[in-house]
Amino acid sequence: MSLYNMVQGVNPMMFLLTPMLFDIHANQLPRFRDCFMDTGDNEPKFDEDIILIYTRVGGNNRGCDFGEKDLCKHPNFLNTYDDSFDNTYGNYVFSVPEKFKEDYKHVKEKNFTAISEPLQQKCRKIYPKLKEKLWDVIWPQTEANA
Repeated sequence: MSLYNMVQGVNPMMFLLTPMLFDIHANQLPRFRDCFMDTGDNEPKFDEDIILIYTRVGGNNRGCDFGEKDLCKHPNFLNTYDDSFDNTYGNYVFSVPEKFKEDYKHVKEKNFTAISEPLQQKCRKIYPKLKEKLWDVIWPQTEANA
């Protein structure tokens, strides 16, 4: 965990959004700081629903082999741009994968119980420490889905 995350925390939706794109813990992404969904306030504007990964790989931190090239190779990668307040932070913009578009809508509407079983399984696998604190609360396990 970075000092940034110890001070700022993370957007709680990050635990649902990053598994839509990746099969790894968010802390394994290049200099990860946070993750957001499109609120309509994002600049620049995008014509589709997006997932924005906020990193410390912007400005002069680009091209320093932090792994940002791998982010840009992702099939849903759309764009990257520097933070307007501190350009050492970079925003990496991704489209929502087709198979998770309905889940994205459920997250946006805060209808967490409607999230699909495949996304639930990814969340449980990537963030197992949240089992009792979060996953079992919003998606209670039964014998059928255990």
